[in-house]
Amino acid sequence: MDMLSIDTLMLWIIAAAACIGGICLVIAFRVRYKVLYRNDAQDVLISQRGDVRLLQFPRYNKLIQSAFHCDEPLKIMLHYQKMIVSCSLLHPGVGKIAIIGLGGGNLSMHLRRLFPKAVIDHWEINERMLDYAKRYFGFRPDERMSFSWGDACHALMNTHLEENERAYDLLILDAFEGYQPLAQSLSKDFVYTLRRLLSPTGVVLVNALKRHHGSQSEKKNYQNTFEYLSRCRSCSWLERNDICWAGYQGPRLPEKFPSPHIMKLQGLSPEFVHDIYEQLNKHK
Repeated sequence: MDMLSIDTLMLWIIAAAACIGGICLVIAFRVRYKVLYRNDAQDVLISQRGDVRLLQFPRYNKLIQSAFHCDEPLKIMLHYQKMIVSCSLLHPGVGKIAIIGLGGGNLSMHLRRLFPKAVIDHWEINERMLDYAKRYFGFRPDERMSFSWGDACHALMNTHLEENERAYDLLILDAFEGYQPLAQSLSKDFVYTLRRLLSPTGVVLVNALKRHHGSQSEKKNYQNTFEYLSRCRSCSWLERNDICWAGYQGPRLPEKFPSPHIMKLQGLSPEFVHDIYEQLNKHK
């Protein structure tokens, strides 16, 4: 057999091996990937890849809203949620929390583990999200949680606190219309509403997608309303989220962190929280 024939044979062997390897990868991916639930009318896709369950929006290129590790349920899977939870630890005292956007309920559960006595109020436009969260994402509501359904912006703008009612220490805005923030969430009236609903040391945390920059007037609404405005930037190449901090004052490093065991299971560390603290002080 001449040299040319040997080279040709080797190329065929390599090509065949590559094809077999590719087929094996496809089979392995299909075995490990499962669609658990799909509702195109509501733009909801719940899938599982290996041990991780995802809540996605197919209409928007399968944008990931929630992620849950079945074998490590306490672990924070999304980097932006890790940033929000870290920001919550930089608050002097958390007793009452509002979350706009329930999704799979992961963020609420992560906060519950760190603040077991906190009251957590949720606003979500899709009432069926609660069922999805409980069925697929390990969400366990308790007596210190409440739920409101419908347009959160409209509801909050019409919320009136009595003098004896405790305002929110953390108000988390984690809801979108595709890649855009809620239509009213950047308006002057709504931003003022957020301030009105805060306690004297309260903080608004906004999940801000980098691809949406907002107009100058929208940015000024926050700048003109809050004494302290800053942001921490995501270092994850898979996620395009910044977290904005708006409040009467800036972050404070805690004298003592919560249970080291719980933080470790969540994938948090004092070093990561300190990095978030440095970013918030740098970008104000």
